[in-house]
Amino acid sequence: GGDMDSMIELIESFEDEGPRLMQQMKEASTASNLEILGRAAHTMKSSARDFGATELSRLCGVMEHQCRAGELAGTLELLNTIESEFARAMNELATFKATCRNN
Repeated sequence: GGDMDSMIELIESFEDEGPRLMQQMKEASTASNLEILGRAAHTMKSSARDFGATELSRLCGVMEHQCRAGELAGTLELLNTIESEFARAMNELATFKATCRNN
């Protein structure tokens, strides 16, 4: 709705939560804990979608689906792709946040 301060606050919340979710996904993948991995992927999917990071959201949705299906095969490769897409989204959000602050 045009409230840049609120938008910056939401971005900063994602900047805080996102790395924790990525860490949870990595640890859960290493431990083969599909429940935690799926839950973290679901949360990341929703947050990413809210910020327009559609590819990150899509990839997390794939991870969530695999976890629900009990499919551990390929999660490490998918997690690496999610991590790259997460970094890209974080860079874009940082750029957007800087633009908001300059206006």
